[in-house]
Amino acid sequence: MPALHPNTAARLRAGIVPSLVALLLLSSGHVLAEDEKDTPAGAIRNPYFEKAEWRVWRDKATPVEGITTLVREGKEKKPAQITLQPVAAGKRTYPVDPPRGDSSKPYVVFEERSTPSPKYAGMWDDVYASWSGLHGYVRTRWRGADGSNVTVRGQIMDFVDVRQSQMMAAGVNFIHQSTTSMGHAITNGGIPARTLTFEKLYFADLLVTSPAHASLTDHRADYSTDLYTAHVSTLFNSVGSSNSETMAITKMAIVGAYLPPATKLLLKRHGLYPAALLHIWKAALPYDVPYGHELRHRIAYKAVGDRDVYSKIEKYSSAGIDRGDMSLAYHRYDDQAHMRAMVDIACSMDVALPEAIFSVLKADGEGDGGYKQRKAALVVQEKGKDVAVELSTEGCYDLQGLPLTLRWKLLYGNKAVSIEPQAGDPHLWTIRVPWDDALPEGRTAIALIANNGRFDSNPAILTVYRKKSEALPPSGLGPRDYRWPGTHANRRPIILGLQDRYVKRGRVLDVSFDAVDPEGQPVSFYKRGGEVGAIDGNVFSWRCPKKGAAKEHHVTLIASDATGGSSYAGEVFTIHVEKPVVLAQIKVDRLMGKAPLTVAVSAKPSIGKKLAYAWDFYAPAHKHKAKPFAKMVSGREARHTFEKPGIYEIALEVQGSGGTDRETISVLVTKDKPPARPAALRVEGNGVLIRSGDDSADVFDHTDFGRAGTREELVRTFRVVNMGAKTLVLDSKKPVVLSGVGAGAYRVVRKPRRKLEARGSATFDVRFQAKEAGEFAAEVEIQAGSQKHRFAIRAAAD
Repeated sequence: MPALHPNTAARLRAGIVPSLVALLLLSSGHVLAEDEKDTPAGAIRNPYFEKAEWRVWRDKATPVEGITTLVREGKEKKPAQITLQPVAAGKRTYPVDPPRGDSSKPYVVFEERSTPSPKYAGMWDDVYASWSGLHGYVRTRWRGADGSNVTVRGQIMDFVDVRQSQMMAAGVNFIHQSTTSMGHAITNGGIPARTLTFEKLYFADLLVTSPAHASLTDHRADYSTDLYTAHVSTLFNSVGSSNSETMAITKMAIVGAYLPPATKLLLKRHGLYPAALLHIWKAALPYDVPYGHELRHRIAYKAVGDRDVYSKIEKYSSAGIDRGDMSLAYHRYDDQAHMRAMVDIACSMDVALPEAIFSVLKADGEGDGGYKQRKAALVVQEKGKDVAVELSTEGCYDLQGLPLTLRWKLLYGNKAVSIEPQAGDPHLWTIRVPWDDALPEGRTAIALIANNGRFDSNPAILTVYRKKSEALPPSGLGPRDYRWPGTHANRRPIILGLQDRYVKRGRVLDVSFDAVDPEGQPVSFYKRGGEVGAIDGNVFSWRCPKKGAAKEHHVTLIASDATGGSSYAGEVFTIHVEKPVVLAQIKVDRLMGKAPLTVAVSAKPSIGKKLAYAWDFYAPAHKHKAKPFAKMVSGREARHTFEKPGIYEIALEVQGSGGTDRETISVLVTKDKPPARPAALRVEGNGVLIRSGDDSADVFDHTDFGRAGTREELVRTFRVVNMGAKTLVLDSKKPVVLSGVGAGAYRVVRKPRRKLEARGSATFDVRFQAKEAGEFAAEVEIQAGSQKHRFAIRAAAD
């Protein structure tokens, strides 16, 4: 057995590390209880179990006696023996068909039925257990702003698993445990056998949920506190502390009820119910990005998309509810839109999703502190060392035997990563992650996604952790194991100069974004789904309708340096339709510079009559409270000196006869003078760096388009980035040129913007369409002044 993390043995003796019974239960295989032995037998597809060693209530709904739980008697909590059984058949609730079209009716509605629904599985067979006693519990219900109101408690089975050993006998599907020894204490492999146990629980049809607590917080303006060395896709971690995860269980139980009965039974028999729910949760997040994107695959999620919105519906709170508040634009999402999308996916799941797993065969250049499992592997990359990992994907499977296609996707991290198939075996791959000293400490997360023609899998993830500190983050196995200096932590991008705008009806509004990454990495911009407009590179564009547009539209901007899966930036800006009566606008002579930095500001561009002006200059902080107007600096113009390096904000409030408005912008003050980098061209495909002169097209960076039928289209999108602080101008006539023997089968169907501002970016699309079968190779060349970027592309037609 691998050596335990330092001080772990002492914590075991002291009883600080929980779930030891579960660890012993699964480390060498679970022994069936007497009442489980007559559960319908049969081989299953599962990397850890040959047959279902957990109760499947749809196969056997007889009561289970002797379950130990915890009950309240007055002010005391006492163990008690209960009989676990589903709600009576005539009292079970099932979903009602969601309303069609753009309806204002409640979308998520259940009704009691005397007979089972032939269309929807219901939730009567789901089981929840608390590993935290009565310290937090599954939420009674979920409600939506549209009037949706679904009660879960009383429909699912629930109890307190006092011994943390009754999961199999009870057929538990959801567990929650609060804070201690959860979060990064599981993912980082402090006790390797315990980390493996939690992966086995996932394959035993059990989803473990817990708060990230202090393992991941956004309490600082400059960076996230992120103690996770590995990205593990089999757990649900919530942003917050005790009880912050339990609403996610309630929502997932509701969503599971929308699965077709046969699909839910198949998933549960094979231990893939948690896989389906995690896939649905991630795929349904309302963002304008594909499934294999960093915004969908996170270390931790808000269980409720926006607590302020939800609290208007009913009271909602949890411990540590503010742990993400310095990056709310990233953590928040539209809770109702998410639930609707989850319901739609569940309804459509007439076949089970596939499962992606891998086997790590070899890891060259790895340091101490990693592990290798089927859904997650952690390789520690020591300073200055390149890493090469050999893996097999042969174990990926589909429960229906449907043919699978596999794809690798860089979620975030070192964009110079490469993935190469090994000759002669389609299941063997070599992943190379070079050391890059310009990157901060943190994770490179590479996802393996299987697709069965209908659904993507919950990914398996290889994490290569860039270690720049002397030691890895603390184990998290005890209440004080969260102290970690942020010396090498990834710094948050700073969005510069973004302000509210207005647009006339029928006109187009273009907004250029600018953000500086302290480590000099390129910044990508995203927005929430359902909000107006679209983003191409660093430019937002929206054509305002001539009729029917609301007076105000809010757009949530998220900025990512894509280097570590945390330290995201974000702002919400408002678009007014037609000129508003009052609008605060800031004119500033500089937004970045060396300390001490003096800035001159003016409110002259503001809109309104009889305006009074007031300014505030401050360092943003957790729970910062805006000053009242009377205590701010008055005047239409002002000057201020920021004495020390850091991130600051300038706030302007205007008051006039038409009302009040407030605007805030960020300023970056550096220790040294920001480097005057010349304009420099960089190209990316599928989020991966494409080097100039690369003649080896491959699927991972989208330079290998794949295969298509004759006259079928394949379109790939590439991104051009200006890495400099000066404007980059692409060739005016043909910014992207295709050449080579097979160039006739390709066409640039969308060109990039010609002018890229400092740190700006844009995308372009290349289409492949062949009239005859064959292999087609070509070359792409992008020219900007004396700079040329050239790379090979390839595709095939059948």
